[in-house]
Amino acid sequence: STGDLPLHPLQDPDCVQVLVVVANPSDLSTKWNQPALDADHEFEAASQAIRSQLVPGVRRIAIRRLEKHATVYNLISDMRESYSDVVYLACHGTLTADGEPRLLLEDEDGLGEMVKGEQLVERIAAANERPRLVILASCQSAGSKNGEGLAALAPRLAQAGVPNVLAMRGDVTLASVARFMPRLFRELVDDGQIDRAVAAARADIGDQREWWMPGLYTHSRSGPLWPARNVDAESFDRWDAVVGDLQDGRCVPVLGPGLVESVFG
Repeated sequence: STGDLPLHPLQDPDCVQVLVVVANPSDLSTKWNQPALDADHEFEAASQAIRSQLVPGVRRIAIRRLEKHATVYNLISDMRESYSDVVYLACHGTLTADGEPRLLLEDEDGLGEMVKGEQLVERIAAANERPRLVILASCQSAGSKNGEGLAALAPRLAQAGVPNVLAMRGDVTLASVARFMPRLFRELVDDGQIDRAVAAARADIGDQREWWMPGLYTHSRSGPLWPARNVDAESFDRWDAVVGDLQDGRCVPVLGPGLVESVFG
């Protein structure tokens, strides 16, 4: 139980920074008996989902990829050196017999390394600034067990202080993900309202059995990832009507708490 967590101010009020991390160890199939991830394809798919259907005039999204091996150290170092509002992590995950999440990431040589979920949680909890949203995406071709570790990791990241975490609670099909993610980001760049965006994206896959699987863990009582875009004063042609209503006592101006969020966080 908590109030809203303080958020890192947007570096650019008109642009959201997104980091995409794909863990694709070279020995996935030979040692770990998991289907290899096509890192380039995964990044392009994530990029297409993030960029697609964006309406001109809304916030821009700057997408970049973790170019180093997907180790815990490299991930946390990148987050510290170049703050990202959203972190999109695609990897294999599983649970131990006692319910502990494990992530199959990479070591410095590009080989697979099974990492305890708590290790990633502790590193992120110790960071001075945490991303506004973490999306945990599992490879969709590895069966229902593949995403269990990521789904179990989500509430722990939220407990560690990540304001919003989105994870898939089961084996979501590629077709549903391809419909869910574009709608999610389209709604987010509009007003940053994460709960409404997830609901709208779920509605887009409402005809599928797995519509309920995208799970959101949030600390926010009101839901905004970032403040709504400022109105362009020059293009707003209703000021005379607003001032007239104020003078006549026919309306009450309400200044919400998000008014200075972009400045103070």
